[in-house]
Amino acid sequence: MFKRENGPFLSRCLHGWRVRIGRDPRHVRPGTVILFPVTRATLPCGLSGIITIKPKTSEQPPGDAITPSSLFDRIRGKDLRSLLAESTPPEGYLGGSICCILLMR
Repeated sequence: MFKRENGPFLSRCLHGWRVRIGRDPRHVRPGTVILFPVTRATLPCGLSGIITIKPKTSEQPPGDAITPSSLFDRIRGKDLRSLLAESTPPEGYLGGSICCILLMR
């Protein structure tokens, strides 16, 4: 369990992070550790019901935001026809795996 001599270690680990209890992860700033997060219409179980971490940095800088239309523009022309014609390499099919991952979000 928590011992008094672990205090400095925890302080170093959490330096620069905000710690909140019982907050909605959508309404906190990046760089926040939330203990017992409150989520609407979701009953988390296990560790996700105890702690949630909102990363310090966003995935995309605000000026370089990726929109669904820009992803579809990347995908357009990288279809099965271009793959079979060998004008698109296999790893570039449908814009590559990163486009597919971003579309699933």
